[in-house]
Formats: sequence, C-alpha cells, structure tokens
Amino acid sequence: MGVFMSMTAVRLADPAPVADAVIGYASAHGIAAAVDHEPPGTGERDIAQVTPAGNGWNVIFWSKYFVGLGPASRWLSGDLDTLTSAVDIYDGDLWNHLLFQHGELVDRFSSCPDYFTTDRNEKAQLRRAWAGSPDTVGEAFGVEPAMIAGYLLHPYSSGLFGRALRNRRIHPDDKFELGNVWVFVDFWRRLGIDYPEPGTVLAAPEVVVRFDGEGSKAMPSGGTEFSL
Repeated sequence: MGVFMSMTAVRLADPAPVADAVIGYASAHGIAAAVDHEPPGTGERDIAQVTPAGNGWNVIFWSKYFVGLGPASRWLSGDLDTLTSAVDIYDGDLWNHLLFQHGELVDRFSSCPDYFTTDRNEKAQLRRAWAGSPDTVGEAFGVEPAMIAGYLLHPYSSGLFGRALRNRRIHPDDKFELGNVWVFVDFWRRLGIDYPEPGTVLAAPEVVVRFDGEGSKAMPSGGTEFSL
C-alpha cells in the first residue's frame, strides 16, 4: 500500500494557538479533544501533531486516513486569520494542494486530477479546475511566480513529454523529481515552509492533540475530492 498523508501548514509561529484552534474546530463539531504532552505511541492514529516548521510556520500532521483536510484547513485559516497551505498524498500516486487565505479557498492544484476518470472530456475539465495558479500562490506568499510555476504541472501525461516531466527537477538544488509525490517538500521550501522531517531539531516542542470518541472521523469531509 502506498503513502497516505494529510498536512496543513499554518502561518503562525507559536504551535500552542494552532493546537488550540484544532481543539476549537473539533469542539465545533461535537468532538472532545485536548492537548496531551505525552508523545504519540507507535501506530497511534487519531491525533493531530502540530510541528514547528520554522520561518513562522507550523505543520499539522493529521491522522493517516483523514478525509476532512479541506474543511479543517479552511476553518483554521479563518479562525486564526492567516494563510494555510494544505497538502495530501493519495496512495503515493499523486499530491494535492489547497491554499486558503483568511478562510477562503484561493487556489487548488493536483498533480493528477484525472486519476479517477477515463472520460476524455472530464479529464480536460479536471485538469483546468485543478491547474493551480503560480500568480495567485506567489502573491499570497510573496514569492516570484516563476520560482514555483514548475511545480504546478501535471507530470503524468502520456508519451515522451510526460516522462520528461516526471524525471525533471524544477531547480538544481531540489531534492525530488517532479514525478515523485514528495516534490511538495521542494514546493513548500520555495514558499518558506520547511518540511519538518523526523529527527529535525525543532524551534519549539511539538504539540499533540488527541481526539476522543468518534474523533476525526466525525469531522466534515471533503476538500480534495476531484469535483468540478
């Protein structure tokens, strides 16, 4: 089985209010949650880990099969009045990006938006709907669109062009090729978000939020489904 991950980068330097906002979001949907200073156990699933990512950012690592990335990231952006950059990886085959500013969705991108359809017309529509806008993202983050435009391409086109894209590094110092779902780490780095790899020395302690009862399964779903 491939990799499944859901993450929300929040432009706020202190992890404590981010964790409080996660608890507030859970509470708004009738879910009890609290900060727990015990580190997560091996294989523990229903938690949210708020991890400092430097440069005034924190990254929330949601539970493995969390399906509410869009609604949660939108709510956090509005509640904290800031920017949230949400990324999910589906089965190691593709990655998606949702950008929220002050509670509003301003951009969305998928590396393979037509993953679940074989209909030619629908494929074309989904590629347009999930194309991503370097200008919009660049303006939100204060970076030149040309620095990030290469990441917002669909590298799974058929033929030689698709293979060339998959094997390409957007910048010489990137860690990953465009066809690797982990290329979002390079994309985030260009935006000023340092992906907190395991073993990284953090600027502040990580904060763990544990959910009770139905937990994150009871939160609203949606956001990264390929709707038109």
